[in-house]
Amino acid sequence: MWANKAKSRWRILEILLYGSLLIGFSRCVLAGGLPLKYYTTADGLAHNEINKIVRDSRGFLWFCTADGLSRFDGYTFTNFGTDQGLPH
Repeated sequence: MWANKAKSRWRILEILLYGSLLIGFSRCVLAGGLPLKYYTTADGLAHNEINKIVRDSRGFLWFCTADGLSRFDGYTFTNFGTDQGLPH
């Protein structure tokens, strides 16, 4: 009797584990189909190497780069560097 309960519990855990793996795998596959756009300095980004990305309360994306901050509104970049008062 105890052996059957133990087998049932392991079977339930096995189903949950495989189900979780299947869901995780399907999310990865679906994410692979999302359109990605790569932005560079040719698009107006201050520098091609990004250190951090933050989204503010108004929806702007801020990119911290070696040459200053770049604010992205979804269409264009506005750059802020030492000429605009940022420290080195």
